[in-house]
Amino acid sequence: MRKGARIQPTRHVRVYHSRWSKTTPGREPSGEVRFGGRHFSQTRKAGDERLNIILESNANQVGPRWAKERLGRKKVEKYTLDTKKMHRAKNPIIETTGFSEYKILEVVGSPQRKELVAKGYKGVAYQNMVEDPGSVSYLVWDESALKRRHRKK
Repeated sequence: MRKGARIQPTRHVRVYHSRWSKTTPGREPSGEVRFGGRHFSQTRKAGDERLNIILESNANQVGPRWAKERLGRKKVEKYTLDTKKMHRAKNPIIETTGFSEYKILEVVGSPQRKELVAKGYKGVAYQNMVEDPGSVSYLVWDESALKRRHRKK
């Protein structure tokens, strides 16, 4: 590499969306719209951990057997994400349980999110602190930034 050259971030990255087969992407099992879009992770581990959290939560409500019946089987979908269309600061936005910039961006009508949409962003990158802590995940509100990866036959 020549002196002074900058390493450019990879424009297209493989991401994973993990869900339960009896659920609708971007919605809870009850059908409720969640999180202002679909979440994708750069690691399969983050998706697996998220599904385990959902299973545990449902098992606490209706019991382990009925939770598995309600949710179905685990599904992992692979996509390619155009990161140029994702908003990110110098460091990804950090996911917290408090009221943060990340939580504001979940709200579809928030001024910050409207501003990002007007600038052409399709989602936001954030540092996942819950599932696979430290990994990068994405909240995507416009799925035109994604390309579905099909399985090889």
